[in-house]
Amino acid sequence: MDLANAGLFGIKNSNRDFTQQSSWGKNQFNSAFPVALLCYFHSKGMECVYLTSQKDGTIKQSSISPSNVLGMKCDDADIYFSFESPLSLYQEVLVGRPPAIDLVVAKKDKTEKTKRFAVWKSN
Repeated sequence: MDLANAGLFGIKNSNRDFTQQSSWGKNQFNSAFPVALLCYFHSKGMECVYLTSQKDGTIKQSSISPSNVLGMKCDDADIYFSFESPLSLYQEVLVGRPPAIDLVVAKKDKTEKTKRFAVWKSN
């Protein structure tokens, strides 16, 4: 497989180098693919299905734009995807290094973090 031009749709500014084979492991792909899918939806003007649980136990289905999910437009030149990075939001109250989180969406200069995501799998 030629990795020289490897990448995922829309992920241009990132701490993950998709030309490296190590960026294509299961855990790396599981956090990067949903971002690429959001970027693809954005490029096609598509909305995402958004499910919320209601107080009465029912599930409400609506839609949400990829930009609202990420906090920035996917094609914004300043968007930066930081995968499995420390969540520094609470650094001032932590002793030691903050835990890593699946995805932090920030401006490229990393001065403003717009969204943070963690994915949990229940058994």
